[in-house]
Amino acid sequence: MRSLVANGATRTDLALEEALSLPDVDTIYLLTDGAPRDEHEHELEVPPILAAVKEKNRFLRCRIHTISFAQIRDKDMLGLVRDLAKQNDGTCTLLP
Repeated sequence: MRSLVANGATRTDLALEEALSLPDVDTIYLLTDGAPRDEHEHELEVPPILAAVKEKNRFLRCRIHTISFAQIRDKDMLGLVRDLAKQNDGTCTLLP
């Protein structure tokens, strides 16, 4: 992880959609460093992401754990990682 470099959009929505389309997926770990944004750096709304995951995961019942950074002050991002884990029987870990 130390060698990874943040680059480009934070398409949390697309990453979760792709992960939930994998055959036999039962657990997802979402590691994120920022609020969801598109390729043009526009913020993505959190409620539609949560709703889409809830719909896609309705029958899969995939557990989703989230990992993010505690010092990030973006309320939308913190809300996303907390709510996403909570609604999908996962844990939310905030790294120092």
